[in-house]
Amino acid sequence: MKLKSSSTSFEDEEIGIQNVQEANDDEDFDRSFSQSRDDSSSSASLLGAEETRRVRLTKLAFFLVLAAAATITGVLIFRYASNDQEQEFVVAFTGSADELIVISQLNMRYKFSSLESLAISMTTAGIQGKGNGNTWPFFTHPNFEVEAGNIRQKASFLILLWAPFINKTDGIAWQDYSIEHQDWIQTSYATLGFGGITPPPIAECVFNNERPMDDESFEPSCLDFVSSETSQVVAPIWQTSPPIPQITNYIEEKDALLMVTAAVVLSTGDAILSQNYQVTNSSDPSTSWENLPTSYMIQPVFDTHDKNNIVGLLAASIPWSYFANILSDGKGGGIFVFMDNPCGSNFTFYVKGPRVEWLGEGDQHDSFFDEYGIVANASAIQTVKGCPYTMHLYPSQEFESVYKDNSPWMFTIGAVMIYVVTALAFVFYDVFVERRQKMVLATANQTGAIVNSMFPKSIRERLMNEQATNKEFQKEQHFGVPFIGSHQKAKLSGVSSSSPPLVLATKPIADYYPSSTLMVTDLVGFTAWSSEREPAQVFTLLETLFNAFDAIAKKRNIFKVETNGDCYVAAAGVPEPMKDHAVHMAKFAIACQAKMKQVVQHLEVWLGPETGELSIRIGIHSGAVTAGVLRSDKGRFQLFGETMENTHIMEANSKKNKILVSQTTAELLKAAGKYNWLVPSNKTVKLKGSALEIQTFWLDRKLAKDKKMIDNSDAQSTSSRMTDLVGDSPSNKSGSSTEEKNSRLVDWNVDVLLRLLKMIVAMRGKDEVPSKATIDTHTNPLDEVKEIIALRNEAKKFHCNPESVTLSASIVEQLHSFVQTIASMYNDNPFHNFAHACHVSQATIKLLSRIVTPDQIDTNTMTYKNQKNASTLHAYTYGITSDPMIQFSCAIAAMIHDVDHPGVSNATLVKEGADIAGIYGGKSCAEQNSFDLAWDLLMEDHYKDLRDCIYVNQEELNRFRQLLVNSVMATDIVDKELGALRKARWNKAFSTEDFPEQEEESEIDAVHRKATIVIEHIVQAADVSHMMQHWHVYLKWNERFFRECYKAFLDGRMENDPTEGWYKGEMGFFDFYIIPLAKKLKDCGVFGVSSDEFLNYAMANRKEWELKGESIVKGYLQYFDNHQSVEQ
Repeated sequence: MKLKSSSTSFEDEEIGIQNVQEANDDEDFDRSFSQSRDDSSSSASLLGAEETRRVRLTKLAFFLVLAAAATITGVLIFRYASNDQEQEFVVAFTGSADELIVISQLNMRYKFSSLESLAISMTTAGIQGKGNGNTWPFFTHPNFEVEAGNIRQKASFLILLWAPFINKTDGIAWQDYSIEHQDWIQTSYATLGFGGITPPPIAECVFNNERPMDDESFEPSCLDFVSSETSQVVAPIWQTSPPIPQITNYIEEKDALLMVTAAVVLSTGDAILSQNYQVTNSSDPSTSWENLPTSYMIQPVFDTHDKNNIVGLLAASIPWSYFANILSDGKGGGIFVFMDNPCGSNFTFYVKGPRVEWLGEGDQHDSFFDEYGIVANASAIQTVKGCPYTMHLYPSQEFESVYKDNSPWMFTIGAVMIYVVTALAFVFYDVFVERRQKMVLATANQTGAIVNSMFPKSIRERLMNEQATNKEFQKEQHFGVPFIGSHQKAKLSGVSSSSPPLVLATKPIADYYPSSTLMVTDLVGFTAWSSEREPAQVFTLLETLFNAFDAIAKKRNIFKVETNGDCYVAAAGVPEPMKDHAVHMAKFAIACQAKMKQVVQHLEVWLGPETGELSIRIGIHSGAVTAGVLRSDKGRFQLFGETMENTHIMEANSKKNKILVSQTTAELLKAAGKYNWLVPSNKTVKLKGSALEIQTFWLDRKLAKDKKMIDNSDAQSTSSRMTDLVGDSPSNKSGSSTEEKNSRLVDWNVDVLLRLLKMIVAMRGKDEVPSKATIDTHTNPLDEVKEIIALRNEAKKFHCNPESVTLSASIVEQLHSFVQTIASMYNDNPFHNFAHACHVSQATIKLLSRIVTPDQIDTNTMTYKNQKNASTLHAYTYGITSDPMIQFSCAIAAMIHDVDHPGVSNATLVKEGADIAGIYGGKSCAEQNSFDLAWDLLMEDHYKDLRDCIYVNQEELNRFRQLLVNSVMATDIVDKELGALRKARWNKAFSTEDFPEQEEESEIDAVHRKATIVIEHIVQAADVSHMMQHWHVYLKWNERFFRECYKAFLDGRMENDPTEGWYKGEMGFFDFYIIPLAKKLKDCGVFGVSSDEFLNYAMANRKEWELKGESIVKGYLQYFDNHQSVEQ
């Protein structure tokens, strides 16, 4: 049988986790059992459910009747009040609309009569010879501005024009006449109060091209009265009100609307109202009718009062906004007036009291009020045939709001509230009645939840169905005598009432299961792994992994017994008997093994390097167990017996990524026909209760089927144990495996740096934009090291939650490319490689996290929770917590500090005359080379967006580079001169002694000095953090460093065999560097009690090395000699 892929066969399921609150003593525990059984009685539950149903139906009927009454009452009141408002609204609108129609029609008639009176006046003046001429058309009204201006103002005309009819034969004479009698313009100016202004001269001929008002060089296009193309009769504009010399003698031939209207006037002899047109400019500065709809009113002028012959035309320009000042302010809201003309454009006005607003062309009234529309004749005089003006009036929402308010709703709500208050009174009464029942139900639910979370289904049923006590027990309890049995009462007659109970009153819930299979798992490398991480990360791994196991267990009907640290215990056949319990458990174990690999590789991006290297060790054994509820404080369902202990023994003898099963379990699997699932192991195990060592088997369906299982782990030598501890050598690892691991390490670094970048952006805000920033890189990095780096002087708030910051795809891509390129620039050294750089990065982040804790920042407001302590925290940590740039720089420095490391010391490079030794003057050659390579890479054009995200100005660039320089250069711990300088700087920053030669510095400089040296020591400590972590972590990296040095020795690059002084060298390194460095981390004060962890691990590792170091070094040598012989 072929094992299916774990990624498809075993999917994660969400497992709800319920908090359990246990009884504090046996008496309370017993009493809770009794209460649970009483409340969960089947008959009582059914009776209670039926009664509850009846009560709820009665209450529902009452509320339905009450709701119906409230609804009917509310609807009737609302309709009555609304109808009353509707009538008031309609009456008010109709009245306003009628008033608007009547007055506008009267207004239009007044305009007509005014223009007609002016025409009669001109006829009279012509008959009396007052027009400066004897016959028509040589007529000039002597008081034109007086009469026309008066009419224009009262009738609200924009302009009045007088245009006499000139026969073609009189054309030349007219031109002479107009030049001679143009003094009417000066008279009109004087009438208007502009007597001191000399009007411009009129055109000396009749012209038909438009004349700009301010163009003094205008050349008129004069009519040729001799030409046959000239019309027999023309009507040049002569007198205007107000006077406009520029249009005098102008013939309007291009205005088709005016020409059509004039033609109708000539044919009918009556005054005509034209279609509307758009006024784009007003000649009179006192008007404000620009861009409003306007029409011409044209009135013929006759030579006599008998109206025989038309001698000219009077034309008045009428704006359609004459609705102004018709209604008063007290007439409510606005009314839409839509003017409809089939021959011209349609337009809409909004009339509100005396004010009129032109809304534009087309019908723009609110269609909601169509049913209220009123239609009337708008012109009240004759128009061009087929082109009547129709006025449509509609109310507006504003008008409606004057007469319609919320009072219907208020009346309705008031009536309904009477019913609501009645209902509330009933509810208020009912609450007290049901309160006790709800409390009982809640208690029952809580009890059920507790029992469900603690016990399997069969046990829960027994707990619920078993009688808690009998009447005799309750009676005895009342008198303080514990119940054991009626036949033993006499023996207890001498027990005082204050004596404690000897035995719990109820029968224990315990069973014997003759056949079951148990599984115990343990995470290999977990203890060492957890020593490198924060508690939250440890619990993230355990919760994710064990929840995944729980989901598989639920799917496969496996009972989870318990978890203890990183140990997971499960059982099959308990408490529910199962025929093929061994087969089920075997499948479950294989599924957990596959899920383990999937989970740790998935979490490596979040939990850091080597998470994917964690493995699981599983032991399985079958046999009889005793299982039941151990009723005590925090009682739970437990398993007892030799089978449980022997399963732990099987787990202890298993190997990483292996499943070891006992002979008993193997026989059950064979009996089920699963021979090919088992491969015999050379390992024999002595189980408890057995005098003989039993045969064990490896369980692996896939490998067993292929017959390729090879067991090389039964007799481990020192060298083979080293393989388990430190892993295979690079030569034994496949390229694809190394590439896959490096890819995961790259992803982890990218994830860490992205989080820090988001913090930088969140604190910087969105207002700052990148500006040009450059830096001189001609000096060596070592020369740039400063004693004091200028940092922020005060705490700064986040502008937004860093989690809400979204970085552009280009920034993310460039960061990933940068980290991937950095990883490729590391050499394949056993120690100084990219994996070591990631280990240093992880230690750096952990040290920084011990300074900045999540509970110090409120991510909702992005401020410190206790504002008054923000400055205190800033000062306490020397400003390190106040600048995400510091954390980002430290992380980058840790990642790049060993780029292109040659695998030998700086002293060896100087001795060999390496190029970088000459470039950097023999000082910190490898460190300076690493820094320059990484910096040059970051400065490439490809990473422009990434740089703009890291820093946006010169100050940020300077701080970023300075932090990188100091941090990377601090990793050179071998150079004695640099070490002495760092020690002096530390003493200057933190020593309590006074130095006479030390100059007095400012308080800010003192804080920045401490911050600078602490930052350097963070990276410095991270670089050797493996010596201050779990013993297995220390031993792994110590072996790799030994391997690197031993290889250099074999290659002839080291003079001395590292084996000879390795043991003592490590002792001296602990005594003179590691332990003092750990004490410095504690002395600087920024890590609080967390600094004890590093010191304690350092002391413990030093002690362990002192005891085992010599044999371990021999194991190193034997291990590598064996590998060399194999390779040869």
